[in-house]
Amino acid sequence: MSVEDGGFSYYMHGGCLIKADSMQANRQETLLFACHTGEAADLSALEHLASVAAYAFESAKVTEVILPDSIETIGEFAFKDCAAGGVIIGADIKNIGYHAFENCSLTISFNGTRETWDFRAGTFATGWNPEDLRIVCLK
Repeated sequence: MSVEDGGFSYYMHGGCLIKADSMQANRQETLLFACHTGEAADLSALEHLASVAAYAFESAKVTEVILPDSIETIGEFAFKDCAAGGVIIGADIKNIGYHAFENCSLTISFNGTRETWDFRAGTFATGWNPEDLRIVCLK
């Protein structure tokens, strides 16, 4: 089911509310809210998903979150208090917001090289508790 509202459409995918900007030539989607409990949030098939909104996975209880390679931005506090075991992030990530992983102890699997992660990590916002995170580069 999809709902239209002034150039935007909204739909559910795997327990997540997605907002699509249907007015852009290059369709861009944002994950607004996740209402998962106990299962994986596999969003890897959403090729237009460009961002995860602030607080989208706050306090979510999911086993794993799999984001597509198209993700460029993870909003501030996006995974605050999230009880996920891990998050898979695509190589196109450019911005991870302030305290995006606050109060989380999880594994971030980056679908890129260690060199790319280290380079981009220098531009990410601070305060996301890297000491509580385990970073695994998949390439």
